[in-house]
Amino acid sequence: MFEESIPNGVKGILVVFLFVTSLVANLLVLWRNGDMISPLHHETYEYSGDSFPEFYPIGELPEAHIVIEDTVHYQINEASADEEWASMFPRGGGFVHLGHSSRPFGISMYHQLACLDNIRTTLATPFAERADAQLKRNHHCFNYLRQTILCEPEIRLEPESDKLNDLGLSEVVDGLGTSHICNDWAMVFEAMETNFGRTTMADNLTYFFIPA
Repeated sequence: MFEESIPNGVKGILVVFLFVTSLVANLLVLWRNGDMISPLHHETYEYSGDSFPEFYPIGELPEAHIVIEDTVHYQINEASADEEWASMFPRGGGFVHLGHSSRPFGISMYHQLACLDNIRTTLATPFAERADAQLKRNHHCFNYLRQTILCEPEIRLEPESDKLNDLGLSEVVDGLGTSHICNDWAMVFEAMETNFGRTTMADNLTYFFIPA
């Protein structure tokens, strides 16, 4: 038999190797899904009170690139607008459940997107039909977006647009066609989808970013 041909010392090394490989794989699953262990900081969190990490513990996000374009998608009030804006959100609407008690947390990126969608909805509403509550939610969103943009300033240089220059608008910059280096937002989406799949229906209540 093959096993009998392996020296005992080598067998021991193989057993240790398989054990360590299995342990690392399980830790990576816990890390990606945002459970109790945070390998980045070697800390354990209870996810109660103030005992939780500052960031969703899914590891360092890989680099991604995006070229700014004036897309025909994500319109304000076209027939497909609601569906397209909703497609940016993972199941759970931008919230994850962490720890043994499945404590809910919102993710800032999805708070920002929810605010943009809220403002879009107001713009799509005829002016005479806009309610005070709707405008108050917009006020919250403008403040939130203003502060989060200031928190992470993007200093990409944007040159004048050749297209606008041809139209005689030499003093206008539209930012189109510029490439930006980003954190991979798709990895965040996937991690949140995984978290949703591990959340029980009893914990899977509907949460909202924007106060009513």
